[in-house]
Amino acid sequence: MRGQPNPQNLDRYCDFHRERGHNTVDCYQLKTELQGLVDRGMLNEFVKKPEEKVHRAYAARAEPKEDLPPPPFELDQEKAPEKVRLTVEAITGTMDLRDKLEAGRRLRAASVDKQGVCINFNQASEEAYGIPSLEALEIQGVIVGCTMKRMLVDTGSSMDVLFKDTVTRMQLSPDLIRPSDSVLVGFLGARAKVIGRVRLPVTLCDEEQRVTHAIDFGIVDCSSPYNAILGRPLLALFNGVTSTCHQTLKFIAPQGVGVAREEAPQSTPS
Repeated sequence: MRGQPNPQNLDRYCDFHRERGHNTVDCYQLKTELQGLVDRGMLNEFVKKPEEKVHRAYAARAEPKEDLPPPPFELDQEKAPEKVRLTVEAITGTMDLRDKLEAGRRLRAASVDKQGVCINFNQASEEAYGIPSLEALEIQGVIVGCTMKRMLVDTGSSMDVLFKDTVTRMQLSPDLIRPSDSVLVGFLGARAKVIGRVRLPVTLCDEEQRVTHAIDFGIVDCSSPYNAILGRPLLALFNGVTSTCHQTLKFIAPQGVGVAREEAPQSTPS
């Protein structure tokens, strides 16, 4: 429980707590949160490591002054699955500091008991899907009631990304989108401005398992063969493990292990 700020320190303001009484640089709780994120490797782009080169598909610059509104959706795993209102077909033709702090809290809140749960990939999966495969890993899922096809799973991306054309076809309310000044930096140095940010419920499911988490997406205005890029923040929340060989993302669910793929396997004639 926070105490009342010292009247003598009303000229001091903490951006982390958004209250007066102490300075941001002197905030003990902020330092503790930051150290925890550093220990888990979530702030590598902000930590100087001499003579170390880390390649990432995407890395977002920090915007420490951007405010985060409360999540627009309340998630309840016990409720009946949300009715699908439309399907977004395939297209033919980095997270800021405050977001990282929020993601760290949500990771702790979303943690599950993994004792006895084993995620593995076997030969039967290869035979069913006609693999091993050298293709990029693409899956489909549900984002705020839209069946979303052709989402690229990129373990090198530090941000989950939606493309502007995808957002338009999803018919999202503009009120859900908040401004952003972040810049995504590609593997070869190409830059793309993040024109907005939005938090949406994402559901991964198969015939037996279903898990939903609120995901913070950066919105980018550029052409792409994909509808979305699912990066490390989403994988961390879903406790996801990928295999491009099996063209599969597996995740821990309340009743075991769930499987997400782009398309269901074709039945094999007997």
